[in-house]
Amino acid sequence: MTSPPSAIVGLVLGVVIAGVIACGSAQHTDGGASKRGEITALWTQIRDWRREARMDLDPSTQTVFQLERHTVKDAARVCSEGHKVPPSCDDVCNLADAICDNAEAICTIAGELGK
Repeated sequence: MTSPPSAIVGLVLGVVIAGVIACGSAQHTDGGASKRGEITALWTQIRDWRREARMDLDPSTQTVFQLERHTVKDAARVCSEGHKVPPSCDDVCNLADAICDNAEAICTIAGELGK
């Protein structure tokens, strides 16, 4: 697999980090140990995917701060329509989808734990 475009990867990972930060402020109630374990497992899986893609395990602080100014819609605007997607981009998109799925699950579980 070739190196993924850093802007796309950075955007996806920033969204994930922002989601985890936003969801991570939930306080844990008694009996929430299994839910906390689920969150840890999902986060570990994200880090494993990053390691397998030869990326840093966590995005840099600079990347996270840059992404606070951008949205997923901003990223979509730079993608051209109707072209053949190179395999490396397809790999990045698949990785991004998997990371986003885990991030959504983390936020859902954190919401179940309460504020």
